[in-house]
Amino acid sequence: MGLYGHDDNRTRPFSRQRRAYLRGSISFGRINRDRVVIGGIQSNQLMGLSIDKARLYGMPHIGCRDTAKGLDATAFAAEHPRCACCGRTNGRHNRHHEPPRSNGTFRLETQNGTFELRPALIDLCGSGTTGCHGDRHSGRLRIRWEWDTAEAEHRWWSGYWLSQPEHEPNGQWLFKYGRYVFTRDSVSWEYRA
Repeated sequence: MGLYGHDDNRTRPFSRQRRAYLRGSISFGRINRDRVVIGGIQSNQLMGLSIDKARLYGMPHIGCRDTAKGLDATAFAAEHPRCACCGRTNGRHNRHHEPPRSNGTFRLETQNGTFELRPALIDLCGSGTTGCHGDRHSGRLRIRWEWDTAEAEHRWWSGYWLSQPEHEPNGQWLFKYGRYVFTRDSVSWEYRA
């Protein structure tokens, strides 16, 4: 296949400028397609993730903690778990990874360094098919992170906070600058520790 997208080089469906753009060597207008800023993060930093999914990596744990480097090494933070969504303390509880554990970790590359961010752990009642945990896996319950200010979001995505030794990812200190928003059946509420 030729440079023009066809076997016959005499047929040219794209202009030279369009072919150069597709190769990534120029951009149209003043917007470079790799540098579009979305909610404080440049699109090339997202590594193919949606902004909503990327915002959940490194956010604070609720009622859970990591016990080692692996994504499977987790524990409840308290002896008696409490669901972060409905507040239930009795019955079965699970540690939910948000985004799901199958998505792995997120590598955030910034001018202040490169950081490996893990999914947030959230204590939810039920199993993967029942309770709030089941609602999350079925899509009925949505969880997202919102920053209080644009400045706070910028400090996160620029790596400024992550480059400070006292600011560990998944730490409770993040609740000073943002909150989780839970949505179920078109009703939303905030969670801030």
